[in-house]
Amino acid sequence: MTKEAKLGEYLLRLRIYTSTKYIQNRIEKEVGQKSQATDGLSMKQVVGHFNPLPDKNCGFRALALAITGNQEQYKLLKAKVIAILNKKNVFYLV
Repeated sequence: MTKEAKLGEYLLRLRIYTSTKYIQNRIEKEVGQKSQATDGLSMKQVVGHFNPLPDKNCGFRALALAITGNQEQYKLLKAKVIAILNKKNVFYLV
């Protein structure tokens, strides 16, 4: 798993949506220690969080929400991703 992916998982686990300065400073310090990929990132840039249903489609739900604004579009998104992977299977072969 890449450093950025680990950071993403860590940030998702925080699930914090608060305005207290103490918590913001603590999170910024911890995030800064986790990776240099966050240079210039401020908690002020975080506008909320999303906790998808834990139905083994959470990644597709999160992506669908980011792209369409509706997590229920995950089925269509998943079908399109799978179709692309099948079409380009030589490229994505492990």
